[in-house]
Amino acid sequence: MKVGTLGEAAAGARGAETGRPHGRRVLVFMRPGHLDAGLSGLVGAMLERDHEVTLALDGHEDLSRADHRVLADLAERHEKLDQLRIPPRKDVWRIPAGATRRALDYLHCLEDDPANAREPCEQARKRAPRLLRGLLVLPPFRWAFGRRMLGWLLRRLEAGLPIRRETKALIQDRSPDVVVISRGAELGSPEAELVRSAQAARAPSVLVMNGTSADDPARIRDVPTLVVAVDQGQANALVQGHGVPRDRIQAVGGETVAGFELPTPAAVVDALGEAERAQAPPGPPGRFLRPLLWLLTPLLFLVLPLLRPRATIMAIRKRRRVARKRAAAARRRRNRDSAASEKARGRAAKQEKRARTEEAKQRKLARVERKQRKLARGQEKQRKRERRAQ
Repeated sequence: MKVGTLGEAAAGARGAETGRPHGRRVLVFMRPGHLDAGLSGLVGAMLERDHEVTLALDGHEDLSRADHRVLADLAERHEKLDQLRIPPRKDVWRIPAGATRRALDYLHCLEDDPANAREPCEQARKRAPRLLRGLLVLPPFRWAFGRRMLGWLLRRLEAGLPIRRETKALIQDRSPDVVVISRGAELGSPEAELVRSAQAARAPSVLVMNGTSADDPARIRDVPTLVVAVDQGQANALVQGHGVPRDRIQAVGGETVAGFELPTPAAVVDALGEAERAQAPPGPPGRFLRPLLWLLTPLLFLVLPLLRPRATIMAIRKRRRVARKRAAAARRRRNRDSAASEKARGRAAKQEKRARTEEAKQRKLARVERKQRKLARGQEKQRKRERRAQ
């Protein structure tokens, strides 16, 4: 996928339009599979308003054929669309970040459905860390107040986990006026980390709800600048089930696309201006705990093998396989280079031998020519002596 560079638009040019919002720099975080679910219409509506849109797609999943068609169509119709893929997170903090998200999702399920009767809660239980499931059978965590205390601690820990550097650097590099994040009813969704990254970069963030939130076991734990809901029913579910302040929610009306109830794209684009004019987002949560956790990174390398022995062994084996493959590839490259250099030396030696042969041939021809000239001079002298004798 080609990655372009957003040009710096002049401030006067942005405000020169009349009758519609000025062109903004918008950074849209989206997961593959959401493009053909109607969110391509949202991106198209932004581009039609002359916004400069950077579409950042999560690199954990491959793009489907439908996603490729949507991206090709958008790129063909709009020049101000910039597309890029965010590579999967590879630093050591991805492990506790993912485990914390899965643990909180399961704890939220237990709050709503202690019997795990719903299918999403059963999935959350299977995805939850084994350490958490072991703790939940012990007092005081087997009781509701113990689970609430554990959830409070995990939420503080999640807020203080180090932010992914690539995402924060992307936001700082593009300097967007608004960061838009699409959200689906999915367990382990990383939108909370994206919201914290936008807050760390002091950029307003807009969370666009994709689908209904009533049965969503994954809670919104980091409140963005603005949450765009489909209707008042979804807004009430966000307030009651997710704890989102009502003044941070805007219901804009919806439409059904590919079986999903989505906010109307034009209304979402209008809401970007509300988010931009809203009060500056507060400092990123956990900003005091995060530096301390960064300092404990060496300790994490020692603790992870104890907490995740099987995963650590598999990771070591995977790294060894990757290292062996890279070493084999390097050997093949060296062998190819060596063979190529050997061939080059052979060609150079043959050319040098041909040059020496040609030079020797030329010297031989020169000697023959000198002998012929000498013989011709001797014959001429002999004829002159014979003429004088006569």
